[in-house]
Amino acid sequence: MNGLTKAVGREVAGDGIQVNAIAQNYVENPTYFPPSLTADPEKLARMVKNIPAGRLARGEESARLAVYLASEDADFFVGQVIPLRRRVGHAVIVHHVVIAAAPDYLTRREAHRRPHLERITKLRGAGFCVGGGPAADGRTAEIFYRTAQPGDLARLVEEDPYFTGGVWTGYTAKSFSCGIGSPGRPASECGILCRGDGAHARGARAAGGW
Repeated sequence: MNGLTKAVGREVAGDGIQVNAIAQNYVENPTYFPPSLTADPEKLARMVKNIPAGRLARGEESARLAVYLASEDADFFVGQVIPLRRRVGHAVIVHHVVIAAAPDYLTRREAHRRPHLERITKLRGAGFCVGGGPAADGRTAEIFYRTAQPGDLARLVEEDPYFTGGVWTGYTAKSFSCGIGSPGRPASECGILCRGDGAHARGARAAGGW
């Protein structure tokens, strides 16, 4: 499922279609967690003992993530598998960061471009950066970051060579908080999510998506 999401997402992204997936692991679902299991206090306690909230996620909490991915705020999400995890430390915050650039952005960035790209690549590999890039106007950029704590965002943005070098002059952020997990981990149950205006999107929508 992970490979399918990434492969299809890459194939149709150029047509303005986004394909992502939600891996719903510890979400209330009578198919996977029947009443005979959840009604037993001892079994339920063992099941949720490592969940920070001390309970299974509710269906509407998973649905809010799907709604977010379907919104324009998630335009740069392509080929991502976002799991709903149970372990402490896997809950993250997704930040949609809109960055303002200097008037001479195109020339000013040249001296800082290589270290900026190297840093972004490392952040993507570590799961802190989901994706993004410059806007068509050449004056702004949009980047999606993932952090464990709200205060972590400032370091991710303000330590970027573009920011320290004056290429980026400021930023605003919208944050989405949910019990979603770190990237790069296998997903057991996924709903593939497609977003776009083309026929591919209409034909590829799965039961877990839109």
